[in-house]
Amino acid sequence: MNFLTQHITNIISTYDGSVPLAIYLKGYFKQYPKIGSRDRKAIAEGVYIYYRSALFLDPETEVLEIIRQGYYLCRSSNAFLAHKLGIDPDVPVPADAYAPEIGVPLSASVNEAAWLKSHWTQPDVFIRIVQNEGLVLELLDQNQIPYEKEDFPARYQAAYTCIRVPNSAPIDKILFPEDYVIQDRSSQLALLTASGFWQDRSPAYFWDVCSGAGGKTLQLKHLDPQYHITASDIRKSILFNLRGRCANYGFKDIHTKEIDATDPAAIRKQLGQKQYDVVLCDVPCSGSGTWSRTPEQLYFFNAEYFDRFAHLQYPIAVNTIPFIRKGGLLVYITCSVMHHENEGVTEQLSAHPELRLLHQEIIDGVAHKADTLFTAIFEKL
Repeated sequence: MNFLTQHITNIISTYDGSVPLAIYLKGYFKQYPKIGSRDRKAIAEGVYIYYRSALFLDPETEVLEIIRQGYYLCRSSNAFLAHKLGIDPDVPVPADAYAPEIGVPLSASVNEAAWLKSHWTQPDVFIRIVQNEGLVLELLDQNQIPYEKEDFPARYQAAYTCIRVPNSAPIDKILFPEDYVIQDRSSQLALLTASGFWQDRSPAYFWDVCSGAGGKTLQLKHLDPQYHITASDIRKSILFNLRGRCANYGFKDIHTKEIDATDPAAIRKQLGQKQYDVVLCDVPCSGSGTWSRTPEQLYFFNAEYFDRFAHLQYPIAVNTIPFIRKGGLLVYITCSVMHHENEGVTEQLSAHPELRLLHQEIIDGVAHKADTLFTAIFEKL
């Protein structure tokens, strides 16, 4: 064992999944400031390969052997890591991979085998170009960063250009922040899908219930700068960051409110008698549709983990109904592949006397090296 593989095994033996792996690695490397950039990248790559592939291999397999076999399963190109592992990057180590049992039913249209294998590969980064498209593409070309323009299906009628770049591309050091937004392909399609149902309704007022960092709020303003948007979240710091992002892009008529969407009284106190044309309800969830970006979540997955979300999703959605005008839309979104977070909730919402289900679908990102999302659109009767 060499110093690099020693660090890899140390990390794996001490990491327990309680914090995101990326944050844990950052803290780990701070303890060893003499580890150089090339070594850090190889160590991190080896650790991620382990969490991407360990569940697919014999659990009795030794840690470094899992990484050797996983090197090929995950199609790594880190030749330095291969050298330290003692393998030839061009000669695959035989791997008898099998699909692990998740123990939780997936949404009907999710290909379980394909979804599981997607954890072997890091998805791409998707950039929504806000302005100065020519300059953005020119800067990418100058810095030799490969990109591809996304051809959205015609029915989505995207009003802007979306491109994909490799996950490792240092775009934050190259592009001007006011010219682009990082937003996953499927996340963009979720909102574009919903927009097809409100195009003929001329909506003006939107409520982004669990806005988070504000990707969909910003996308709404990109689609139509005249939209009036209320963005709410329970986290004050998130809303502070969102206001900064809005200012960066020069977007106006976005009002942020700190609201606990599980509490009807708290909502009423903040919103009063307001009515919205469209309510976006991107609820807290397992995030299982994004686990290929954070494979440690699949590795440490426990079915009981869902309990904390099961008590939130339906109440949050149903609490918004009084604030939707008649004929308005409720858009329910998750970044989950799990049935009980998706159709399980929409079945409950469909039973509500004031809602009519118009459409629901899985936006499968596996084939596009993107996340997988679920969306459902309801009309208020």
